[in-house]
Order: sequence, then C-alpha cells, then structure tokens
Amino acid sequence: MDYLDPKKKQQKRARLLISYGLFGVLIAMATILLFSITTGFDVDRNTGQLIQNGLIYVDSKPESARIILNGQEQGNRTEARLIVPEGSYDIQLQRDGYRSWQRTVSLDPATVRRINYARLIPEQIDSEPAVALEFVPDVVSQSIDKRWIVLAEHDDKLKMELLDIESQPFETTSIEFPVDFIESRKKGTWEILEWADNNTTFLASYTTSDGVEYMLVNRDKPLESINLASVFEDVAYDTVTMRNRKKDLLFLHNSKTGELRAANATSGLSEVYASEVQQYNSFGQDVVFITEAGAPKGQVRAVLQRGEDALTLRVIDAADTYLLEISKLGSEFVVGVSSPVQNRVWVYKDPVAASGENQTTGIPVPTTVLRLEEPEDLLISSDSSVIMARGGNKFASYEFEEDRDYNFTLDGKLNGKKEFRWLDGRHFTIAIDGVQYMVDYNGDNLYDLANSVVNLGSFFDKDIDFMFTFSTADNKDFPAQITRSFMRKPEDR
Repeated sequence: MDYLDPKKKQQKRARLLISYGLFGVLIAMATILLFSITTGFDVDRNTGQLIQNGLIYVDSKPESARIILNGQEQGNRTEARLIVPEGSYDIQLQRDGYRSWQRTVSLDPATVRRINYARLIPEQIDSEPAVALEFVPDVVSQSIDKRWIVLAEHDDKLKMELLDIESQPFETTSIEFPVDFIESRKKGTWEILEWADNNTTFLASYTTSDGVEYMLVNRDKPLESINLASVFEDVAYDTVTMRNRKKDLLFLHNSKTGELRAANATSGLSEVYASEVQQYNSFGQDVVFITEAGAPKGQVRAVLQRGEDALTLRVIDAADTYLLEISKLGSEFVVGVSSPVQNRVWVYKDPVAASGENQTTGIPVPTTVLRLEEPEDLLISSDSSVIMARGGNKFASYEFEEDRDYNFTLDGKLNGKKEFRWLDGRHFTIAIDGVQYMVDYNGDNLYDLANSVVNLGSFFDKDIDFMFTFSTADNKDFPAQITRSFMRKPEDR
C-alpha cells in the first residue's frame, strides 16, 4: 500500500510542498499585480516599459459631452473616468450646439485630477424680455440662495424693488420704508452690502453729505427693518458688517479709535472684540485684520482673530488700504492678505496648523504667494476652492485643492465698480468693453454672454440655467428692462 511505502510518502510530501510553493508564488504575483494596478502601474504595450497611470475624472454641464484627449476622441462621454499614463493632456469637450470647452492638465503618477466644473455655453444664447422697470436702478444685489434680486435707485430713499426669479410671470414688488426711516433729509446713494443666511434680511447703507446710515432691511416685512442709528446710539462706528451671516449679529468698527465691536441688533448690546484695528474682514465669528500694534515703524501686522485667540499671519508694509479675504474650506481657514504696495498676495491654507510648524516665530509660512502689480481686488470663490486677485487687466489665482497657481491677462477695457464677481466655485463673470463674459478661474474659456448696463452686471439662478441682464430703453414710462437669457439649448432645459 502506497501510504505504507516511505519512499512514496516522501515523494507525495515533496509534490505537496512544490504545489504549496507554486500556489504561494501565484498569490504573491497576484498581490503584486493587484497592488500595481491599484497604484496606477501598467505596461506600455508599445515599448514594454513599466509606467504608472493616473486618473482624470471629467464631467460637464450639460452632460454627455464628447471627450477629446490629445486630439483623440474617447469612447465614453462626460461623466467619465479616464485612466491614463502620467503626462500633459489637452482636454476638449464638445456637444452639438455648444461652444467647445478646453483645458490642458498635468497628471502626476498615481494621482487624480478632477475636471468636474466644465460649463458649455450655447453657440447662440436665446433671450427674452423678463421685466420692464419704471426706473434705471443704480444698485442691484442678489440673495445667497440666488432667488431674490433687490433693485434700488439713489434718488428714492424710501423704496426699493424686489424680484423673485423663481416665480412667473416675472414682476417686481415694492419694499417701502416709513417716512422717518432714514434720518437725513438729503438725497444720497444706496449700497447693498451683504445678505443674512435667512435670505430675507440684508445690510444696506445710505450715504449723504451728513454721513452714512446703516440699515438691516427685511425684504418680506419692510416695516420691521431697522436703522442701526436708533439701536446703537451710544456706540461710535463708521463701518458695519454682518457677523456669522445672521440677521441681527454685526461687527461695528470705529476707524478713528480702531475699536471693533461684536454687536446684537435685537438686544442692542455690544462688546469689544478687537482693538487698534485699521481694516478687517470676517467669516462667521472670526476676523482677519490689520493693526499697527506690535509692528515696526512703516509696517503693520495682519492678524487672524478667533475669539480670544490672535495669530499674527505676517508683518507687511503699511499702505492706504489693504486686501483681506477669509473663508473656510471644510474645517480649515483659507486666508488672503495683501499690501498693494508690495505687489503680492500672501495666501494661507490652515494657518493655525502652519503656525505650529514654525518653531522659531510661530508665524505661519504662506501656502503660496501670488505676484501681481498693484492688486486692486481679492476674492475667494463661493465654495472657497479658489482665491483670485486682480490688478488692472492682470489676474492671479490659486487653486487650494490642487495646490496650483495661475496668472493670466484679459484684453479690453474692464468695466464696473467690482471688476469681477464669482459665478460659482470655478467661474467668474466680468464686464469687458460693455459685454458680460464668463471665464474659468485660470483664465481658460473666455465666453461672451450678453450686453448689460455696466455697473449692474449679470445675475444667475442657482443652477446657472438662466442669466439676467439689464438694458436701458427710450421709454418714458419704462426706461429700463431686465432680460432673461437661457444658458442651455431648448432640448436641454
């Protein structure tokens, strides 16, 4: 019997060991292969060399656009995952009836590039009259949820007009204030500063030769609007901003004394938040500000204030005015600071953590420095993914998630009080030679959209399916008009 034969037992044991060994080798090879695939490694079919792939995720609005990669049309359409070797790629998206969209991207080994913000604009934008206006507005503002548009005329201090772009037929309703709502009897100019997160209350100012009055306006119940002069009679201030975007929480700043107060318009109470503040900007309950305190002569400190905790971001050269931006990307602060006389913007992502990495001074090293001659504007995009500075026709932007800088120039005459306005997280609108344009955050894909009254610009619904622009008319009864333009072809609406 074989199992009693020592020689045959030894041969069987050897065969088993060899089988186990081969099986182990196969498992190891499969593991290595699986690991290589998951980490992006592949074999070039032409050269036989080992290469490492990356992933490009491509999406667009409208959907199902054709994808052309380095001149070769791909088999799939947006939304698509393209596994390709590391390198540089020219991506072009096309859809019938739309202008093509393109972008060049660099793909590093075993990384993911997300191109999920592409917007294709119709070759022919259809438009229709929306609302005829009885006056030419001087000021227009849109609520955070994009539903409400407020229009004001400088000569009329007791009334504004309100448009709900989600209801049809389109028509405006009046926001009327009591006769004694504004204390000054002189004519002045309106400015709508910002909206509360309830999308009902907004902060506005009315400026005359007597000074500036600040109001919390309730668009739904105008008689419940508040002139802050009647609430904070014993507090001296000349600048007001909302705090945490709440309907009654404010920051009050006295530029002469430098005192910055946190205030509540409902209770009428306020308390000192920071001292010796020259200029500031806020996000939520937190503030980035400029102060001379603790800085060498001819310089100032840029400070991030979080409750009672103050963090010096940088010592910069003194100037007449500064550019300050603050927001949050997830749970991390993103901040931009500029003294225009230094021709640069210091950008920080999570400066609190970065300060702990500097064992010598505790001052955070900037994430990047945008270099731009005489910067005039600085804005963080609506989703906080990009910060952009403008100086004349030149722009500099930084993409936080991809850690990339961009510099570009737009030709033509830039118009408007605010030279650019974020449309969403990756696109901005700007008036050039009287025409409204949409541009990607890196300067790519400059699309002309429509004409509009220069200082009023253009506004969009929350899904960016419609655009609203303004025009004047030779009509005594209706000297202005709002036009609605469609950002999709009829079959895609």
